[in-house]
Amino acid sequence: ISVGIEQEQIKEDLTDVSLGIDLGLKDLAICSDGTVFKNINKSNVVMKIEKRLKRLQRQVSRKYEKNKKGKEYVKTKNIIKLEKQIQQVHR
Repeated sequence: ISVGIEQEQIKEDLTDVSLGIDLGLKDLAICSDGTVFKNINKSNVVMKIEKRLKRLQRQVSRKYEKNKKGKEYVKTKNIIKLEKQIQQVHR
């Protein structure tokens, strides 16, 4: 089954207004009219969450190395708890 639709294209009048966009590191974008779009990855909330995630991942890594038996890893309750915390941070 296929459906075809015919629709007239709406022509819009062009204006002489131009807009320049500067993409940056500190701010996501700055427009030539003065509009500034903040970079959410540089906000305090995101940086705090990333710092917590790094710390939790290091803790899990250390626990895996301590519980290594031969070529297998033994998952303890502490490792499972830390992995659950990491999953909550990724939400």
